[in-house]
Amino acid sequence: MTSRSIIILGAFATLIVLGFLSQRWRVTFFNYKKAVPKGCKSNTESSMQCEEYMVHWHYAEPAQYEALIDLFSQRIIHENSLLRVDTVREVESNSQFSTLLFKHDSKIVKTMSYGKNEQKGVVIIYEPLKAIPSMQSRPDFIKELLSLDLRELR
Repeated sequence: MTSRSIIILGAFATLIVLGFLSQRWRVTFFNYKKAVPKGCKSNTESSMQCEEYMVHWHYAEPAQYEALIDLFSQRIIHENSLLRVDTVREVESNSQFSTLLFKHDSKIVKTMSYGKNEQKGVVIIYEPLKAIPSMQSRPDFIKELLSLDLRELR
């Protein structure tokens, strides 16, 4: 083995180790810590990419909360002008979230859920990699986030 091939192998091994070390095993939603589900990876505390979906959430101070909702909804519509938008209220566990459903051909292609407590607002973007037929088709991780009591989160 030449010194050049040793250097290349060493660089490749270093990249693999750095990728493994940058992987997060937990995400944080307000003060709620949640393990990253099997089949998912996370490089930040507020996003995950899974085999079947992606999810990320963003916080805003109360004064910027409505602007953040508007920004994300306009961005989603701009990405695909064929989407139809429905607004629903999360009904599971007396949730304090409202959800915009972005649909194409009667199937959900993205959702944007939003809610706030006294200190902070949050917007959660859920993007299934394949369109889903109903809100019940969302993964348990998403359902758990949306069932949390925002008044208890800081």
